[in-house]
Amino acid sequence: MRCVVGLLAFSRPGSIPLPPLPVTVDSHLHLWPTTSPLVPPPPSPHSPCDAADAVIASSTDFSIVTQPIQLGHDHSYLADEIAPHKTLYGVALFDPTQPEGYEIDAYNALQPSKFIGMRFDPSLHPPPLPGTPAVPFKTLHIPTLRAFKHLGERHDGPNPTNAPNGVASFLFTNSLTPNYDALLELISASPTTPVVLDHFAFAKFTREGDVSFQLMLDLLKDAPSVNVRVSAGFRMFVEHPDPAIGLQVRRAKRGGLERTRCQVPPSLCSRFVKHLSHILTLNNTLMQVSPKRLYEERIQPLLAAVREKCLYGSDWPFVEDYKGEYERMRALKEPELMGGNAMKLYNIEKPGL
Repeated sequence: MRCVVGLLAFSRPGSIPLPPLPVTVDSHLHLWPTTSPLVPPPPSPHSPCDAADAVIASSTDFSIVTQPIQLGHDHSYLADEIAPHKTLYGVALFDPTQPEGYEIDAYNALQPSKFIGMRFDPSLHPPPLPGTPAVPFKTLHIPTLRAFKHLGERHDGPNPTNAPNGVASFLFTNSLTPNYDALLELISASPTTPVVLDHFAFAKFTREGDVSFQLMLDLLKDAPSVNVRVSAGFRMFVEHPDPAIGLQVRRAKRGGLERTRCQVPPSLCSRFVKHLSHILTLNNTLMQVSPKRLYEERIQPLLAAVREKCLYGSDWPFVEDYKGEYERMRALKEPELMGGNAMKLYNIEKPGL
C-alpha cells in the first residue's frame, strides 16, 4: 500500500496533503558564477545560480554545495559564497593530478566548519602514459588513498567543537560496475570514511545500468559506510527505441558541448566535454525516464532496502524546475530521505532539534 501511495505522490505532486518535515537538506547542488569569462554559462538559463541567496530562498533548511568541475580546483568562489551563511556547507573537488601531500594540505586549508566533504571523480584522473593501459580509477593512486583516509580520520577522530564530518562522495559517470573493485579497496583501507554514491551511481535504465543498480544495492546492504544520493533523476535516461534517432540526439547535444569548451580554462578543455558527456540526454523527453519508472525501479527499491542510507539532492542548477523536483521528492513523505539522514551523516545540527 505504501508503494502505491508513494507512486501516486511522486507522479502527481500536490495530489496528497503533506505534513511539514522536521528538517530538509538538499545534499547536492552547485553555485555558479556568471561573470567569469573563463567559466561556461550556467546549464539552466532559468536559475539565478550565481548567488547563495537563491539557495537560501529555496525550501530546504540546509544545503550542501559541491564545487563544480567547471570551476576547476580553485575553491575561492565557493568558499566566499558559503562563508556568510549558517545553512550552507561546501564539498571540495579532489585534484588527482597534484603530487602526494597536496591533497590533505589543500583540504585542510579550507574552512573546516564549512567544507564537510570531498568529491572524487575518476574522469579527472590524468590520462595514462603512451603505451600503458588506461586505468580511470585506481586505489593505488596514493593521493586518492591518502585523501580518502584523511576524511575517515576526520570523521572518526576527536571532535571537541562538534564540527561537521568529512564525507567522501563519488561521481561514477560510467556507472559503478567498472569502479566497483577499486571502491571496495578504498573502503577496506579506511572503513570509517563515510561514502556517498552520487546520482544513483549513474545506474541508468539500460541492461548494464540494471546490473550496476543491483551491484550498488548489494553494496549498500553489506557496507556500513556506504550511502547513496537520490538525486538527478533526470539523468537516468533510457535508450531511444530507434537507434538512429538516439544517435542524432547525442550528436546534436555533443556539438553544443563542443561549442562551449572554448570558454573553459585550457587545463580543463580536454576533459570538459568528456566529463559532461552524460548530460547529452538532458531536456530530451524522448529519452528521459518517466517518473513512474524512476520511482518503481530505482527510488522505491532503495527506500525498501536501505531507507536510512538515502539522501535527497537536487543537482541544481542542472535541474531546471527546482521547485517541482523538490515537491515531487517531498511528496514521498520520507523525512529521513529529505533531511534526517544527511543531518546524521554530515553531523549537522539544527537549533531546536
